[in-house]
Amino acid sequence: MKLTNLAISSLILATTFATSRLLGFEIQNLNAKLISGNYGWIASENGSFDQFARRLDGQVNFGLIEESIEKGNIDNGDVRADLPVVFDLRNVQGVNWMPPVRNQGKCGSCVAFAALSAMEGTLNVSTGMPQLNMNLSEQDLFGDIGSCDRGSQLSFAANSLKRRGVSDEACFRYVSGRLGKDASASGVCSDRALRKNMILSSKYLSSREAIKTAVMKGPVMTSMTVYEDFMFYQSGVYKHVTGSRLGGHAIAIVGWNDTEQAWIVRNSWGPDWGEEGYFRIAYDDASGLGESAISFVVESPSALAHVTDPVYFRPVRGIANVNVHGLVPLDASGFKIEMKKVGPDFAPPTLVIDMPSNSVPYDFSQMSDGLYEIKSSILKAEGVVGKPGYSHIIVANQNKNFSVEAIPDFDATKPVKDRVYVKIQSNTLDIPLTHAELIISDTGGGVVKKVRVEDPGAQTMVSWRTQTFANGPYVIYAKGFVGHFQEFTSAPLSVTVGNDLP
Repeated sequence: MKLTNLAISSLILATTFATSRLLGFEIQNLNAKLISGNYGWIASENGSFDQFARRLDGQVNFGLIEESIEKGNIDNGDVRADLPVVFDLRNVQGVNWMPPVRNQGKCGSCVAFAALSAMEGTLNVSTGMPQLNMNLSEQDLFGDIGSCDRGSQLSFAANSLKRRGVSDEACFRYVSGRLGKDASASGVCSDRALRKNMILSSKYLSSREAIKTAVMKGPVMTSMTVYEDFMFYQSGVYKHVTGSRLGGHAIAIVGWNDTEQAWIVRNSWGPDWGEEGYFRIAYDDASGLGESAISFVVESPSALAHVTDPVYFRPVRGIANVNVHGLVPLDASGFKIEMKKVGPDFAPPTLVIDMPSNSVPYDFSQMSDGLYEIKSSILKAEGVVGKPGYSHIIVANQNKNFSVEAIPDFDATKPVKDRVYVKIQSNTLDIPLTHAELIISDTGGGVVKKVRVEDPGAQTMVSWRTQTFANGPYVIYAKGFVGHFQEFTSAPLSVTVGNDLP
């Protein structure tokens, strides 16, 4: 393909290798033990061990710093007498009150994800809007309470949300998960103070009944000890069977099932892990999950406009519908949509659409390609009212030419073992990739593993744990995508796996 000087970009595949062994048993052996012991759950190679590396002390940095709770701070007084046998915020009389599952990536930021899972879900319940999904910024919260290497504590998150609040994702996108590095505060939008969202109070809970009562008003954040076998959870009611302790982890309880004697829990390892990003775990599991929790009372907006379509960080071209929902007063006259290109100072001026209804078609072909921030507001006779909503979309009217190449930085003549780290780099000029994939295939072209990364940015790091693959030759390559509009493939890189070599 001949490259033009209008839009030259590159997708670079670079690899490095590590030799730390992470697991002393095979998936097949684990599943055999689970079946023979009738443990009630199934294991699979789900990529979670590819995401987290073990430290020199044997622990894995999921991101939780353990803390003790003073008994005087615990409040178990609010307990319902009519608690149901089964409750799940994803299905309350057919309605799902939970926002989409997200992925903390290669950063020890689980506390921020657990806290905002609880806050966003509680906002959905408190406003009576199951699809509100305010998409708050884990990066903004985590920058105040911890670091990728150190992690954080649950109390730090609760105190920060009360003290300074948290902005929306469009104000400060989550980038630490790509390479496992802390983000610069310069990434925060200039009007953060006007866009922050607060909680009014938090409460420590330590009884099962008090936690259940709180969950009926929204998710609660809690903690657990992760053992090796949990990393390979696929489905069922988890109970620790084998493997060593890896570290502490923060998650959010969204329901329970007394028949199964289990909690229903939301994780932050992406929707491809476990039961679409969730898991069930026995009340009496060794992890200690549910022994204590923190619930939130949120500051709910009285009026809020929220763009539900186009979906956050998705590309559009030509004519597409713009849909707005939210908490809208009865005397509202419509909505105001402002679209501003994210980028340098010479970006085009803000585009404004006055919408008489909550859904209108819009011709995006008049806009230059790039990433845009959408600000949605409610209109009344006296002007704009309520809290604006913010989102990002990608305008991609023109197909781009990409220069795609693979650059190895190791001796490809030597076998690899244990874990392969791969950096995917994209130097786009005007539109970002919406997602990328690392693909491992056999020499016949059959795909044996695929790792997907959302919003990969300019660089992202993924890894391949070779221990569950047979020795022999493989081919690694990367793909970059702009939604479903365009797909770009790197040159292949041949490697030989030799797990049994010294």
